[in-house]
Amino acid sequence: MNPRIQFMVHTPLPRQAPLPGAPEAPAPADFAALSVVDSPAEWSAFSRETGNAGEWESNVVIEGMHCAACAMTVENTLRQVPGVLSARVSAASQRARVLWSQAQVLPSAWMGAVQAAALLEVAVFAVVDPLDIRWQGAPVPLSPQGIYTLAFFVFWGVTLACSALTALLGLGADEVNG
Repeated sequence: MNPRIQFMVHTPLPRQAPLPGAPEAPAPADFAALSVVDSPAEWSAFSRETGNAGEWESNVVIEGMHCAACAMTVENTLRQVPGVLSARVSAASQRARVLWSQAQVLPSAWMGAVQAAALLEVAVFAVVDPLDIRWQGAPVPLSPQGIYTLAFFVFWGVTLACSALTALLGLGADEVNG
């Protein structure tokens, strides 16, 4: 039995009409409720031991991913969690395969990290309806999924620029001026 964990959901604010095909808005993330999956007795419901001491492979369903950008966001978030050895996420099947070390991380930590990352995306798309976006006065000729994907790369570019500026600020004047 695989738990059905809803991580990524693009939904408008309740005052707006939901987008066609968009899932219902999730309840606020309850990270404390995730601790139930930290019991080793529960791991066999969504994981198996790999044969390497203390390594587990978990396969979970992640409902609400609409596009490849969602899958990339989930995968990148999982890979950044200390103790997660690898992660593969498919938007098409809405499944994630997570290889993790029980000595370094518990399932609630990597599940909670994905939920926390989703909050930023949900906040942005709760304020901006992709169908209302215009370029030079005309509607953008992209599907909502195309806009989500484009927004992912814009967010990624801004993050990259911020990282580069942070690294630049760490350099001395002699290093910057050559």
